[in-house]
Amino acid sequence: ETGVLDGTYRDNLVAALELQSLTVADIVRAGVPSSVPAAALREDIQRLSGDTGHLRLLVRDETGPVRGVAHVRDTLTVGSGVRATEPMRPVLELSPEIPVYEALRMMRDSRTHLATVNRDGELVGLVTLTDVLRRLMRTADA
Repeated sequence: ETGVLDGTYRDNLVAALELQSLTVADIVRAGVPSSVPAAALREDIQRLSGDTGHLRLLVRDETGPVRGVAHVRDTLTVGSGVRATEPMRPVLELSPEIPVYEALRMMRDSRTHLATVNRDGELVGLVTLTDVLRRLMRTADA
């Protein structure tokens, strides 16, 4: 038919338009994310990454708050016995009420693939760049 979008194009367009109304709360992965204590060693990060399949792990204080993110790739350039805080990077913190398009902009600007979602100082869950892009680029199978 003339003037009718192919189903895949229509679905992708609808998903993109939904980003105007979606919030981080709509896509957050709730639950306990993979993490290591700040005192963890390089070897601990590599072991947990291998066990979970996660390349990025939260680094937490002994009392629980998130201090940053350790990427397993960064542990390959530090010596044995190095603590998690050395290869650690800052973590982007998002509020659940932030629109997804704004979260995408913030993640792009800070060049990060993972952000924590916090409500009233408490960790709600995680959002990854992949989560946002999957929502944006849904396929007919999804």
